[in-house]
Amino acid sequence: MVDEQPTPVAGDAESRLRALTDFAKAVGSARWSEDVLLGVAEEARRALDADHLSLSRWERGSGWLRTLVNVGELGPYEEQRPSTEIYPVSVYPLALRLLESGSPFLASIPAGADPRDSEESLLQELGKGSGLGLPVHVDGQVWGEMFATRRTDRPAFVPADLDFGQAVAVQVAAGIAQAEHLAKVEALAYADPLTGLANRRVLDDRLDVAMGRHAAEGIPVTLVVADLNDLKGINDRRGHDAGDAVLRAFADVLSQVTGDLPGAIAARLGGDEFAILAPDLPADRVVEAAERLCAQARRSLPAGTSCGVASTEDLPEPGLTGAGLFRIADAAQYRAKRTGLREPVVAGRSIGLVDEPTVRLERRAFRGRSLTVEGVLSAVARALDECERTDPASRLYAASEAVAVLGDVCSWFVSRVAAGDDRFRTVGSDVSRLPETYLSDFNAFFDDADGYAVSDFPASQRACEGRAVVVAADDPEADPAEVAILAAGGFVEMVMAGGQDASGDRWLVELFADELSVPVTDYALALRAGVAMALAGGSAVTVLPDADVAGGSKRPGEPEPVSG
Repeated sequence: MVDEQPTPVAGDAESRLRALTDFAKAVGSARWSEDVLLGVAEEARRALDADHLSLSRWERGSGWLRTLVNVGELGPYEEQRPSTEIYPVSVYPLALRLLESGSPFLASIPAGADPRDSEESLLQELGKGSGLGLPVHVDGQVWGEMFATRRTDRPAFVPADLDFGQAVAVQVAAGIAQAEHLAKVEALAYADPLTGLANRRVLDDRLDVAMGRHAAEGIPVTLVVADLNDLKGINDRRGHDAGDAVLRAFADVLSQVTGDLPGAIAARLGGDEFAILAPDLPADRVVEAAERLCAQARRSLPAGTSCGVASTEDLPEPGLTGAGLFRIADAAQYRAKRTGLREPVVAGRSIGLVDEPTVRLERRAFRGRSLTVEGVLSAVARALDECERTDPASRLYAASEAVAVLGDVCSWFVSRVAAGDDRFRTVGSDVSRLPETYLSDFNAFFDDADGYAVSDFPASQRACEGRAVVVAADDPEADPAEVAILAAGGFVEMVMAGGQDASGDRWLVELFADELSVPVTDYALALRAGVAMALAGGSAVTVLPDADVAGGSKRPGEPEPVSG
């Protein structure tokens, strides 16, 4: 506790200086214990000549202002050590401005007048006449709010009180900083130091708990993953300090949105990636919050955000884990970024994407929706009819793209085993969706100009013989070599088909799928038939130049002749 010492009532400059000096000495010599905030708050109340004073912590991760202590004359519902006194900052504009920009404020209700805003309504509800809101800065960030009030029969706080109040808040912050220093190591284990949001460890723990309740009680669990656009460009153009400022600004926006979702938490996952976990809320409500997040980010940040949403309501898959839900939300976010969508991508819901001139069919999130063999073959036939080239490579590119569009796959690759050779060589590809965290490892499987021994990939070899081969990442009986490729790309399954052309060359088509894609078993037979159609009647061998896998933007184009 801070030792109680007589403190002059704040009034003239001399008494205020004496009050501030005594307060600083009391804070500096305090013996820190669990009651430290009560002592600091009481000293601040007396220095400000307030009837009541509260200290509240800004919980950025949830968007709430949580009152930790109340001292002096308590109003209705106020407790000295409240456990549930919280206020959503989005509802209180003056408090929101205080927390975001560090601007103090005055609020008062003239006798006989009605409240004009949320702060004045709160004063009336608590039986107060005037209030003084002051930011408390700790370690260079707004830690929370100190709110002092006077009764209706006392003189109201006036603008002249603001400077003195801020000086008192500085001393309060010093006391809080000393108290928090004792728990700093523990706090760093659970909080992101730059933004003050929860970190990945907290999110993973809460997600596991939420998914446990989902399995036991059936509560819905919704996860939003948001990626800040163009952070690297901001760092390169304006420096990392500017990038850090943008990250903090986005964290503030995220915190406000999360504050409107009871029980939700916001976290920074690392780098430019953030998340909101919202258990026990309807998915539609969380999707609406994600839409507001995208809209606010577009208005307040240089390049906005890309956002993906995954909910157990939209993905009623038995045995879905927290890691699986996160992977789906992350894939949806990546899809939003790659396609330039300004709205959230919601896994499991049909959505239209921006127009791509080289894609004639609309890509949609079809997971769980079947494709018919007839429908896929019809699309392949149209693509082959429109293909101007007759060589096997060009026709396989056209067939692969047609199937990939319908199945919403992440990528496709076409490889060739020349007659008399024993190695696969990738000759064309398209990568439409691949998280950057997997990119380098995945590329390692396709960037070797010397190719890959056919004998090392028996499943691919079977596909080259004209079979349709499906490989699932969680199948213990699957070919380990193929499963390794799935793991490197973060995919859930792949489908392969191939055959031999008239010149004796063997060909392989591989399509990779994630949780947003149609299950590959729905069109495996159609892919086999489509590949056979593409190879029928092929003559000279021509291939595209090596695809830019890292860029992920290569599309089938005019093949260039390559000697066989």
